[in-house]
Amino acid sequence: MLRVLSWNLENFPADHDIAKMSRWIARAAPQVVAIQEVRDADALAALLPEHAAALSRRGGARGQTLGVAIGADAEASPIVEHAALELGGRVRPAVSSHVRAAGVDFHLVVVHLKATPSGLDTRRLQWAALVDLIARLPLSGPGAGDLDLVVVGDFNATGADETTPP
Repeated sequence: MLRVLSWNLENFPADHDIAKMSRWIARAAPQVVAIQEVRDADALAALLPEHAAALSRRGGARGQTLGVAIGADAEASPIVEHAALELGGRVRPAVSSHVRAAGVDFHLVVVHLKATPSGLDTRRLQWAALVDLIARLPLSGPGAGDLDLVVVGDFNATGADETTPP
């Protein structure tokens, strides 16, 4: 069975209980971990010692990278950063990889869209860029022709100020 874990780590490592997080991840035993809001790659390596992580080079205005961590029982192409979702560097890119695990292969896209209700207009632009990415991704590069695609991450699906609950 394929297990993909997607986790927004909130400015990782910040003040997180890394031992507790490690135990939780070990119980879940994911072959693939999609991660958002990483600020320290070395701390991430300590959190996921059984996985090889690849992180985006850019992380928006706050330096929060995102990426993919692959377990020993899976394989993946090098990640590709998709700058179209960065909107000139104000927010994070998307990353993608073609993954093989548990007898299946697919394109994996990891996103972390703009947060807060006031970010709605930015998210709408990011959604348009994401739709374009999803349409083009299976056409070239690693996994070309494979139409299987999984999109995960933090979509920050909040509305405008007047429609967001208190």
